[in-house]
Amino acid sequence: MARKKWIFMGVSFALLAMAACGAIFWALWQVPEFYTQAASTVPSDPKTRQQEAKELVQTTTGLVNDINHSDRWTATFEQSQVNSWVVEELQRPEFAKLVPDGIRDPRVLMQTDVLRLGFRMKYKAWDGIASVIVRPWVTSDLRLALEVEQIRAGLIPIPLEETLHELTQDIEEAGFDVEWRQSNGHDVAIIDLASNPKRAIQLESVKVVDGAVQIVGGLANAPKIASQPQPSTHEKRN
Repeated sequence: MARKKWIFMGVSFALLAMAACGAIFWALWQVPEFYTQAASTVPSDPKTRQQEAKELVQTTTGLVNDINHSDRWTATFEQSQVNSWVVEELQRPEFAKLVPDGIRDPRVLMQTDVLRLGFRMKYKAWDGIASVIVRPWVTSDLRLALEVEQIRAGLIPIPLEETLHELTQDIEEAGFDVEWRQSNGHDVAIIDLASNPKRAIQLESVKVVDGAVQIVGGLANAPKIASQPQPSTHEKRN
């Protein structure tokens, strides 16, 4: 009788383990709903995509020129333009070499206060969708804050330690000071754009709305505009 009991328990545990493994396997291969939604923002007409990709380049070029030569600047980036540029231009050799091996088809979804980035990723036997949710805001001392709400493979959370270390290196190599804090249980990168010795700049406002990101900034020592941006939603709730 005791032997049958242990056999029953062993079979039960084995079935539970198989079910857990099956659930994890299923979750790893799921496509996040936002990724499908972001992909739907890409125009199906090639001419429209090319035009929107061109508009993104014009906006980016104008912003870079303003940052280099003007005391103040503002810009708006639309998600359809970003996604159109990715489809039309990212495969070009001069841009493709900037994308890590195994990563393809990135898409971005801009929603109120948050940026959702998803991309197809191949790692060993896994080939699925990795995703990142970031909440950008501006601190009271005009530094850029990037709150990393989650990183996932399919629907499975990914540990952040190694990813955040690599992100820190990339930011510092670009010439900016960065420190990490905790807020609402999330890791937050605080980036001092004014720390770049070549051209110290500051963001005064970063606003993510449905379908677009709007930024306002200027030289760190430039006179501030009369109407100061309101504290971010994040700062209000802290």
